[in-house]
Amino acid sequence: TPVAVHQEIFGLSPNTTYHYRLVATSSAGTSDGADQTLTTPSTATSQVAVLGHEGFVSPGWIVGAELGCFHGTSQCAGQLTMSHNGTTIAQRSYSIPADSGGFQNMELNSTGQTDLGSNGVWHLLPVTITATQTGGPTVSWVIHLARWVWH
Repeated sequence: TPVAVHQEIFGLSPNTTYHYRLVATSSAGTSDGADQTLTTPSTATSQVAVLGHEGFVSPGWIVGAELGCFHGTSQCAGQLTMSHNGTTIAQRSYSIPADSGGFQNMELNSTGQTDLGSNGVWHLLPVTITATQTGGPTVSWVIHLARWVWH
């Protein structure tokens, strides 16, 4: 009986022809499918990803969360929003080159500064990071903000 097969593949080179075949194995034996080809487009759309489970708050109410741009050749750009209990506490635009990542820093608004006032060693503020990629997917992740104190 025919069975549909689907597999996402990442890390292929742009503008390249690849050969593949399906191989089916059962108690009746092994059957090789016909040689097939696919040609990747000249550019592949990258996808933004939230990295890690913690962010930081530095003196001056600057918060940071780590984002990456992977699985393609295009840069990732869009809007980054940090919220707590459904209320926006920081927001900014972002642009990240393909196959890279790093901290995206933004200033807490007054609501975020108030919310963060309860942060302590045993109570890190949980926030939702939402990266809305222009022309791409939206990803969300909950992280905890650690407050840095310098002496």
